[in-house]
Amino acid sequence: MQHYKSIETIGEGSFGSVYLVKDSKERPFALKRIHVNPFEGDQALKEIEVMKKFVHPNLIKIYDSHFDEESEQL
Repeated sequence: MQHYKSIETIGEGSFGSVYLVKDSKERPFALKRIHVNPFEGDQALKEIEVMKKFVHPNLIKIYDSHFDEESEQL
């Protein structure tokens, strides 16, 4: 993702990986890259858009999302 600079891999699982990244203002964020079947891409995007609206102390805030049909390296 071009808006973030990868610092290190925090963890990996069967659905994807989590990275420590920094934005252009050097603020740290956790970036979760998930692997989605191309046939499920639209459903994943809809779920992310709904989750962006949630505000609750027990939920992690989603600030940004990006869908790329091609695999890209951080």
